[in-house]
Amino acid sequence: MMETNFNEKESLRVINEMIAQAQNNFQKGVADPSIFSGYVVAFTAIANFLLLNLLENPILSFHVWWLMIPMVFVSRYIGRKNAIKAQVRTQLERLISTVWTAHLFACITILLVIWSGNRIFNTSYLSVLITPTILIFTGMAQFISAKAIRFKAYYYGSFAYWLGALGCMAVCSVNMWHYQFLILAACSILGLAVPGHILNKKAKEHV
Repeated sequence: MMETNFNEKESLRVINEMIAQAQNNFQKGVADPSIFSGYVVAFTAIANFLLLNLLENPILSFHVWWLMIPMVFVSRYIGRKNAIKAQVRTQLERLISTVWTAHLFACITILLVIWSGNRIFNTSYLSVLITPTILIFTGMAQFISAKAIRFKAYYYGSFAYWLGALGCMAVCSVNMWHYQFLILAACSILGLAVPGHILNKKAKEHV
């Protein structure tokens, strides 16, 4: 009986230590990829919005989204570099990394499904679903991360993404679909960059 109680207490202690270690490591620099990605996505979305109104052929404006490919590699490089500095990587951190990897594949699948749907049904209207759907998935990934590391700013960030998804459909309803890109830019800053800065500030306070 005593051994059972001991094992239960030990298990709880180990779990609490894992959570604490994950929070500490996260504060030591894992927020940097969030900040970087948030600003890059915001910049790209704003560039797309401007080019839509400036180019003679507005379709060419969507090529700015090729910037997402180097962004993913640079963001992962920053994450790996910070993980090496942290030296210890817990199961929770691996879980968060897996969630964001799944998010990446989900976004790629969304693009393929919608582009295929446009070709099958000979329409371009399905494209208006790309931004709100990606915002929904990003909010979900952010919510899971917030739950894992117990960081309130990421909770608020996830709701910013979900409200942004609704806002995207609202602007579409009044035939102003291109304003989706400004909403995406705002969500990227409020949902990724700002919480990342808050987390880095907390890290400095704990040094």
